[in-house]
Amino acid sequence: MAKLVSKLSAFTGTIDGITYYAKRQAGLSQIGSTH
Repeated sequence: MAKLVSKLSAFTGTIDGITYYAKRQAGLSQIGSTH
């Protein structure tokens, strides 16, 4: 069970990473942020 949970959290973590990256890219192109 722990393996499944760890895989699931890794998967959602990847999704979060992609979402964060996409949002960051959108933000950079929209407002020229320096982050």
